[in-house]
This record gives sequence, C-alpha cells and structure tokens, in this order.
Amino acid sequence: MIDWAHRMLEGIQSLPLWNIALFFSVCGMLQALIPVFPGDIVLLIGAGVWTGGLMGSGFWPVLVSYWLGTTAASLALTEVGRLFGDHLLSKPWLRRLFPAARQEQAARWLEKRGAPTIFAAKFILGMNLPILFLCGIMEMPRRKAYPAVILTTAVHNTLFYVLGSVVGLNWDSVRGFLAEYELIAALLVVLGVSLAVWVRVRISSAHRKDRDG
Repeated sequence: MIDWAHRMLEGIQSLPLWNIALFFSVCGMLQALIPVFPGDIVLLIGAGVWTGGLMGSGFWPVLVSYWLGTTAASLALTEVGRLFGDHLLSKPWLRRLFPAARQEQAARWLEKRGAPTIFAAKFILGMNLPILFLCGIMEMPRRKAYPAVILTTAVHNTLFYVLGSVVGLNWDSVRGFLAEYELIAALLVVLGVSLAVWVRVRISSAHRKDRDG
C-alpha cells in the first residue's frame, strides 16, 4: 500500500500546483467517505514528498487541501444522517437493532460527550463514518457538531502531515508507525467494547437488584 501510494504521488509531482491540491482534496474526501481508502497514507507520504516543515512547500497543496476535503466530507456525513435519520429509524429492522431506549441513550451521550466522541472516533479505524452519521441521525446540534468536526480533522491531518514531514521518505519508519498506529487503534476498540459491555452488565445487574428489592 505504501509503495503504491508513493508511485502514485511520484506520478503527479510534475502536474500544476492546483492539480496537486485538487488530488489531495479528493483523497481527503474519499478517506472520510470510504473507510478502507488509504487517504492517511497518501497524506503521510505526500508530506514526505513535498517536505519542508509545517509551513513548507507542501503546506497548502497537501495539508490544507486534504483538510478541506476531509472536513467537507465529514460535515456532509452528519447532514446525510440528519436528512435521512427519521426515514431510517422508521424501518422495523433498524428499530429492532436500535430500539427507542437505545436511541435515547445515544442522544443523551452525544449531548454530553459528543465532541470528545467525534475526536476519539477519528483516531480509531472504521469508527469515524458511523459516528458522524449517528451524530446526524440523533440530530446533534450543529453548533456542537461542526466545531468538533473541524477541530478534529485539523488536529488529525496536521499530525499525519507533520509526521510525514519529519520522517520524509524513510519507508521503514513509515511502516513502523502505521503498524503501531493500527495496533493501538485495535486495542482501543477492544477496550472500548469491553468497557461498554462491563457498564451494561453493571447497569443490568443494578436494575435486577432494584426489582428484587
């Protein structure tokens, strides 16, 4: 995947600057809309190809363009969820999987912890899209959702860009970082699921004790 991205980026180096910016903007959109698309790898390597520090030659055609694409697609996901939320929640199969009680729990959670949830989901593989979609379905207020999305994408994209600028074209370092990143993300997912199951068991146990008492 890394070698593929490198060859692709080498092929566009001779293009006009605005073409390069458009390419990274599209990659940012695809990364938000298609979780399996290796947009972050493209950004990481792009920062190494157009190196020069945070404000170097790749700042606006790589980082800013990618951030604009990622942010626009992420905000669009919340709006799609908001637009089709009522229709989806009216489906019997979804009501069975996501009953009214769970909907209320999700809405309360997002009301209290929506911003940190959006931020955390961006760094966990495969969680960004469903969380943003859920924020729209649960009609998380735009005044909270939009700033959280904008800040999250800015921090996440800048982190990958700076890392790519520092590492440059040292592929062993890039591969090592990606392997550790995926491992940490997987561990966080397991930890999060385990914690959610534990909390649910404790709540169910407390409810049973209340009924028995």
